[in-house]
Amino acid sequence: MNVPAITAVAAGAQDPASPFAGADVCREAGFSLPPAAARPVFEDDEWNFAEVIGLPVQMTLSKRRFDFTVILEPRWRLVAKELIVAMLAPRHAAVAPLPRAYRTPVHLATAKGRLDELTRWMNWLGDRGVRSLGDVDEDCCAAYLEHRRHARDEAGTVIGDHGPATRRDAAQVVIDLLNYRELFTTDRPRQGLRPWKGASASAVAEMPNGRDENKTPPVPGHVLQPLLAAAT
Repeated sequence: MNVPAITAVAAGAQDPASPFAGADVCREAGFSLPPAAARPVFEDDEWNFAEVIGLPVQMTLSKRRFDFTVILEPRWRLVAKELIVAMLAPRHAAVAPLPRAYRTPVHLATAKGRLDELTRWMNWLGDRGVRSLGDVDEDCCAAYLEHRRHARDEAGTVIGDHGPATRRDAAQVVIDLLNYRELFTTDRPRQGLRPWKGASASAVAEMPNGRDENKTPPVPGHVLQPLLAAAT
């Protein structure tokens, strides 16, 4: 009888080598750097993109550093690295065949935002005693979304609510792990997990769709009419 791949991954038995092992991350992503610049390697626990040419000025140095050590579970650091490279290099031979992978590279700033949310998600799981992504179920995903719905102070006391963009980010990072699950070599979500009945992250977050009403309120008649009259 064949043993499902997830069993071997979850058990950590003879983990296969990552398809990105030894990779120059900037080369895979198509980034240009000055000739003497240090180039992040996949195995590095911090990827520094400070010298990448062409990044927007408003992307501060802190946003150009991807620190994987803040993910407390070592196996999940590798999962995070594999996901980020896959998003930056969708044409890589290990990524292109995935049916639900992104087909165009994400911007580095987008990748940093995904890593930040992924770090929150993984450390939240660890705080609750989850030791394998294969143990995550729909209730767990719903609980994390509810957790991210609220803003908290340093003591963990709820002080307000986050907007739909935060909820979308929380849902998206869970969905990304499902979409790329076949890529991961040390741990992965279980086959068949379908949180929120397969809805998109925007739908889960109840993002305004812009079709029901204008974002800009209509100009009142007493203002509009004189403008129209003056234009004739």
